[in-house]
Amino acid sequence: MKHLLIRALFLGVCSSAANAQTVDWSGGYIGAQIGGRWTNNDVDTPGWLLTDTSSTSANGFAVGAFAGYNFQYGNFIFGPEVSAIFNPLSDKAYYGTTMVATERSRAVISFNARAGYAFENFLPYVTGGYSRASYSTIQSFDNGYLSDTFSFKRKREGWNVGGGIDWLATEHILLRAEYRYFDFGQFETNTWDTDLKQQTATLGIAYKF
Repeated sequence: MKHLLIRALFLGVCSSAANAQTVDWSGGYIGAQIGGRWTNNDVDTPGWLLTDTSSTSANGFAVGAFAGYNFQYGNFIFGPEVSAIFNPLSDKAYYGTTMVATERSRAVISFNARAGYAFENFLPYVTGGYSRASYSTIQSFDNGYLSDTFSFKRKREGWNVGGGIDWLATEHILLRAEYRYFDFGQFETNTWDTDLKQQTATLGIAYKF
């Protein structure tokens, strides 16, 4: 009887463990995302005695794509992911009535690591990694007597961090909600310096292989 009880207990534990891991998150996935992207940056313009600081802000519609691979250890899920967000955001800063600075950000590509803990079909996770963005800046000057325009284009490297939740709706269909914060350091020109930061909030759908 003692051996039967031990065997029954062992089988029960194994059965519970197996049931807890019936949701398979492992494998590759590829998907698309849609949402919003916004910025709020400080622009510093050095003067003869003081530095003038102005703010630029913009928000807009964003679309993108993502792909990655999940490794699973029990309920712990982790793996790499690459993503891209596209949206021609345009920010403007005004200095008195003579100067306008316009910044444009068109695309952001990120290479991230993700980690989360699965609750059956739901996977809350954190993410972070390297990002690269395309920025262009246009400065226009017009005081009524003289006018000129200068433009600068640069690739910016930075980092991002965020989090979200995945829902495995079916064996192969995955739904996602995610937030990310991006920092691309300071964009410097001959006449002003700009802190480049932006945020995204997106919803996504993916096919899990």
